[in-house]
Amino acid sequence: RPDPDADPDGHTGGGADRISTVMARRAASRYHRPHHAPRPLAALHVQLLHFSRLDRSTMIEPGRGMAYAALFSEIGLSLLVTTLLGVLVGYWADGQLGTLPIFVIVGFLAGAGAGTMMIYRLVSRFLRTIE
Repeated sequence: RPDPDADPDGHTGGGADRISTVMARRAASRYHRPHHAPRPLAALHVQLLHFSRLDRSTMIEPGRGMAYAALFSEIGLSLLVTTLLGVLVGYWADGQLGTLPIFVIVGFLAGAGAGTMMIYRLVSRFLRTIE
């Protein structure tokens, strides 16, 4: 008696087809269980009632993407440039005095500190403009 699921050569598909079918059934049943159901929107709103402001923040307004991109690129460049300048000045000073690692480390720390202060000023100025 021929198998109705068999192909013209008589093969029933076997392993790979059966495994993919079983995996698809498991994946489908995983998302239809009651404990995985999403919570209703009203429940999410009730959770947010403890916040004083439910309106949209000005920091996520549409059209501010370029401002954020400019801020982040300015932050990265300022930290890179100040740290690199500190290391180069320290390397030059070490070359003049013959004490190689000391002033490179001091220059790195000074440059990183200057970059951190610059980032603080940039972010403070940016936050003042959006308030």
